Amino acid sequence: MTEDPVKLFVIVMTILLAVLGLVTMSSYSQAKAYELALARAPRDAENLREYAADVNLFCEQLKGSKLRDTKSPLGLIEEIAKSNGFRPTGLRQDPRLKPVSGSVKERRFIVELTRAQGTEPLPRDLIGKFCRDVELYSNGLLKTIEVDLLRATGPRTVEVGKLDDVVGDTYTFEVVFGHRFIE
Repeated sequence: MTEDPVKLFVIVMTILLAVLGLVTMSSYSQAKAYELALARAPRDAENLREYAADVNLFCEQLKGSKLRDTKSPLGLIEEIAKSNGFRPTGLRQDPRLKPVSGSVKERRFIVELTRAQGTEPLPRDLIGKFCRDVELYSNGLLKTIEVDLLRATGPRTVEVGKLDDVVGDTYTFEVVFGHRFIE
């Protein structure tokens, strides 16, 4: 290197000053990040309290419903259908989640009763009781979204635009139940 001790001293001090400057800048930016996090903390704590209240409400709803006794909502729906005296010809979960608004999504479960071998159409009041029971026994977690009724006439259904005598007040149906959640 150099044989002049003053030059060596100046070079070493310059290197130390550069390192000290980098450490100071890094510490300053980290302190700013901590300040921002500290300023944001009360707002985040309030959000966490709201989320915790929602989770507790959901847990209380689930605790009071029959959903916790079955493996899935489809199992509960099928159990309620049996208790109402019919067996659905179709019972499935819609594979797609339906966006409702923002981060709220809806999972849909579809129940069908069609004119298949061994099934009979149901009166409207029994279909309404079935929908009410699903909402009641799920403790409000499953809601009736859509009900599509098709009046049954005689041994077959009537095609659109054709006239036929109405024999009874029974229906085949498709009911959609939904469960909304935040994703």
